[in-house]
Amino acid sequence: RAKLRYKLLLAVAGVVVAGTALTYLLTPSSAPKVLGYTQLTHDGRMKEGMVTDGTRLYFNATFSGQSVICQVSTSGGEIVPLASTLPNATLADISPKGDELLVVTDLRKTGHGALWILPLVGGSPRRVGDAYAGGFYLAASAAWSPDGKRVAYIGDALYIAESDGTRPRKISTPNGFPFRIRWAPDGRI
Repeated sequence: RAKLRYKLLLAVAGVVVAGTALTYLLTPSSAPKVLGYTQLTHDGRMKEGMVTDGTRLYFNATFSGQSVICQVSTSGGEIVPLASTLPNATLADISPKGDELLVVTDLRKTGHGALWILPLVGGSPRRVGDAYAGGFYLAASAAWSPDGKRVAYIGDALYIAESDGTRPRKISTPNGFPFRIRWAPDGRI
C-alpha cells in the first residue's frame, strides 16, 4: 500500500508540474518586447498621422510651413512627397483597400477643413460631400469604416456618412477634444 500511495503521489506531482509548465509556456507575456526595428527616414523631420498599405508608409511632414503628405517604403528609403493639387493637406486615414487616402485641407488655418478622398494611383481628388473635419492638436479626425463604405468624422460633432459624403448623420456631440478617431474592427463602433 505504501508503494502504491508513493507512486500515486509522484503521478499527481508530475501532472501538477507538467500542468504548471504548460500553463507558463502557453500564457502570453504581459508586456510585448521589441525584437528589432528599422529606421525608415533619415531627415530629422517630425512625421504625423502615419498610415500604411503594407508596402508604403504615408504621413504628414512640414516643408516651408506647408503640410505635405509624403510616402516612404516600409523597408526604408527616400521620402517622396505625393503629387496633389490639394492645399495644405493633412492625412486622416487610408482606405481598407489601400488605394485612397482620406485627407483634410487647410486644417492648420481654422482647425477644421474640407474632407477629401485622394486616390493614390491616378484620378483627381474627390470632395466628401460637404463634410468638414478637424480636431485637437490639428490632428485630422476622420476615418473609413473597415468595409470602406462609410466615413466617420469630427466637425462640430461626431458624424457618420457614406464614403462619398451623402447621408451624413450626427452621432454625438463630443465632450472634450477628440481626435484620431478609429472604427472597431467589426465596424459597429
